[in-house]
Amino acid sequence: MHHCLNTATNWLTCNPLEDTDLHGNHGLTRRGQAAIKLKSSPSLGVICVFAVKVYLSIHREDAKSAKKNVFSKAMDLRLGSRDFLIREDPYHPCDSVSHGGLHVNQFGTVFTKRMAIVIRHSVACVLLWVLFPGISLAGLPADVKALLDQARACEKAQDYAGAERSYRQALMLAPDDPEVLKRLGILQQTELKFPESVEVFRRVLSISAQYPEVNFFLGASYLGLNQFQKATESFQAELSTPNPHPRCSYYYAIALVSLGRPDDAIAQFNQSLIRNPKDADALYQLGRLHMNASLETIQRLTELDPDSFQLHALIGEVYANNKRYEDSLKEYRAALAKRPDAAGIHYALGAAYRNLKQIDEAEKEFLLALREDPNDLRVNLYLGEFAVGRGNFAGALQYLRVASAAQPGAARPHFLLGKCYHALKDPEKAETELLAAATADPNDAQPHYLLAQIYRAQGDTKSSARELKEFQKLSLAEKEKIYKRAKTTPQ
Repeated sequence: MHHCLNTATNWLTCNPLEDTDLHGNHGLTRRGQAAIKLKSSPSLGVICVFAVKVYLSIHREDAKSAKKNVFSKAMDLRLGSRDFLIREDPYHPCDSVSHGGLHVNQFGTVFTKRMAIVIRHSVACVLLWVLFPGISLAGLPADVKALLDQARACEKAQDYAGAERSYRQALMLAPDDPEVLKRLGILQQTELKFPESVEVFRRVLSISAQYPEVNFFLGASYLGLNQFQKATESFQAELSTPNPHPRCSYYYAIALVSLGRPDDAIAQFNQSLIRNPKDADALYQLGRLHMNASLETIQRLTELDPDSFQLHALIGEVYANNKRYEDSLKEYRAALAKRPDAAGIHYALGAAYRNLKQIDEAEKEFLLALREDPNDLRVNLYLGEFAVGRGNFAGALQYLRVASAAQPGAARPHFLLGKCYHALKDPEKAETELLAAATADPNDAQPHYLLAQIYRAQGDTKSSARELKEFQKLSLAEKEKIYKRAKTTPQ
């Protein structure tokens, strides 16, 4: 019995079915685990050896005849040579003779790969039946990947208990497979079993410290446990990996907010937006942080002096951003009364009047603002707009040239300049400015309409038709945008 037990133990420990797991990671295989239990239980060894002997008693051949015929058997089955075991003898690796893919051990037994696999699976099933009596042998998949697919199917059906059973069965076959452990941890996290998931994720990291995305999921579990410092440490570890989880910066920021570190959180939310500019969650959180910071600042200014210049100017800007222009005008005037020479207030007043379509009042304020900064892009652009609106095309040029020089890539100054030159009968300059406007803003239909008029006046009907067609296409697209916006905007 002891000889048989040692033989079975040697087979289990020396010949694992898989030298690596599904992901190429080396680790203790299922036979390595079973061998540990065999050494402490002779009765299990007898059962395993019995299973091997039953199979060998059927397939044993005379050693001498096998050795004589080995080459002819190899030739007869050469088309299926991939089916033969080209490795150590699975029964006794130290005493075997190998010929052409067939192996003959010291007992005269001829092994093929199929025979070896049947023996291995037989012993594995006996072991699992003895060690884990609750498992159905008939329904146990032989491959870990099949178990993972089965678990994933259960998860999609929200059968989390079934998924966990599949993962635990997979762990019996591959106890230290980090992918199986990772998926089990994610499942537990989904079920809000945060302490259990933490334990599983830490086990994965003990195997592979930078296993993909595990530090991220560990941090998420710590968030669920309100252990924010540990969460930040896990997220930092994840960000140091070659390919961190796409949401890592976002949840790292959430943890930083909980630790009272809003500035660091803003930096991480911005990182999340670099990865995905349409990340609505990150935008929402940034808005909340900035809004809270603004409210806190207003409160502190109010405590210092409720009638200060700074508070009136800040409240005026808040009202203007919320399109409460009448209220913003009151605050800006109060601020100007406190500090008449304050830079920027005249522009703010002019912008509020412009939004209220009080053009004469707006123009007065912009002219005062122009004294503060003659090269200000916005002031010159608005003054140029007002002049064009009144038909003062020659008077608009001085403002629009300054605006165009201040920001050459801006479409609006070029378009207004083109409109002025067209009205002033200077088609060459008009064409140049309008083409620049169309390049700067390819979605603006207006430059194409004026270009169509210029080309028609020059007798270039082909170019005129082309520009008119482009104008109609862009105009239709703009109308569709307005219609969709109206449908989605709350009334």
